[in-house]
Amino acid sequence: MLDHYGHEKAVIVGHDWGGIMSWQMCLLHPARVAGHIALNTPFIPRLRDDPIKLFRQAFGDEMYIVQMQEPGVVDKLLADNVERLFRYFMRRSTVDRKTFDERPSEKRNMNLFHAIQTHDDDAINSGDIFLSDEELQVFVDAFARSGFTGGINWYRNFTRNWELTKDVTQHVDHPALMIMAARDVALPPSAAEGIEKYVPNVTKYLVEDSGHWTQQEQPDEVNEVMIEWLSRRFWS
Repeated sequence: MLDHYGHEKAVIVGHDWGGIMSWQMCLLHPARVAGHIALNTPFIPRLRDDPIKLFRQAFGDEMYIVQMQEPGVVDKLLADNVERLFRYFMRRSTVDRKTFDERPSEKRNMNLFHAIQTHDDDAINSGDIFLSDEELQVFVDAFARSGFTGGINWYRNFTRNWELTKDVTQHVDHPALMIMAARDVALPPSAAEGIEKYVPNVTKYLVEDSGHWTQQEQPDEVNEVMIEWLSRRFWS
């Protein structure tokens, strides 16, 4: 994309899986990166062992990333429940990670696909969905056309990517903005503790009233902090 549009460098922005990819852009193609903005996803140094093996040891075979390793099964489940999926996920979080961790173990499982299958429609629709019906339909229509296999394949490639990056130095020299969300259970602010060891030129910002989908839940605040940081670091 940089080559196509004739740009030597850009500030790369990523959320969740996009954040994993954009941090890797800093490591693998540092000359093409001017700076980095991470939404919720902290820099995670290369793990000591195969990620899928570690996920299975920590969370068991029902952990959603482990379940994704078998081709076709999760792909079909999600494709058969596109609207249900987005109505299940695109809701404001009412708990933070500390509250989540205090729940009984059966309420803290990571078998997301079982939850999607068994969640009744009334329960799904009773949540505070932060997208309008029109906005939600954009997501539903897009994934009804494309399916989910392309995205799921990133999870299936965890091991290969881990193997391919064994000789990559785990250090980011670029200026970085780390935007965190106070009620993100999946990627809590605590996950970014100690990031300075690997990303010394980092600025942190906490969005208090947001769960995981920060740019959709609090777009004005996210845009404001991004523009302020870009102005201070690159435009002044």
